[in-house]
Amino acid sequence: MANWPTLSRVPALDGFEDIAVHDPTIRSRTMDGRPLTRPGPGSVRRGWRFVLRAMNSSDKAALDTFQDVTVQVGGEPFTWTDPRPGGTSHTVRMAQPLSWSQEEDGSYRTPVELHEE
Repeated sequence: MANWPTLSRVPALDGFEDIAVHDPTIRSRTMDGRPLTRPGPGSVRRGWRFVLRAMNSSDKAALDTFQDVTVQVGGEPFTWTDPRPGGTSHTVRMAQPLSWSQEEDGSYRTPVELHEE
């Protein structure tokens, strides 16, 4: 299994979110409209959304190769370590392709969304 690529420097993170990707709760309503819920099969899958910024062209190329060749966007799982202090490793897939924009200073940025396997 592949690992998230090592970049030339640690990119800045914007808008880091830890999200629930799948809610297994079974929901229905009674005849009089009251809600009924119960736990469903499976567990709550986690995901992460963030924007990587302040990356140079070699980091962009490394991430493009990783996305297009190594994991084929969401085709293959890989190991990713949460960048927050004390972050743990997770087996994830890319939820969407990277979309690049270039900043005024020439650096690159892209939103990233990863979903736990």
